[in-house]
Amino acid sequence: MGDVRVPLYERSELVCSIAAVLGKKNGRHASRYWHGLAKRLMRLSIAFGASREAAEAEVHRLLHTVLREIDRRDLAPGT
Repeated sequence: MGDVRVPLYERSELVCSIAAVLGKKNGRHASRYWHGLAKRLMRLSIAFGASREAAEAEVHRLLHTVLREIDRRDLAPGT
């Protein structure tokens, strides 16, 4: 049947929930949250068979999707 896994950046609930959290944080707190989450997602992706490079690319694309969502919803702190 092939690979039916949905990429992280296409999971709207995941993107929206991360955007909601990051939209309330800034500076060190936002960085700490994102880096911890990214590490966990990388480990999961690799555990499910993705190469390290593919997992990094997917997490990177997820971050850009989340940042676009924050901008779209005007969730950035101090706005």
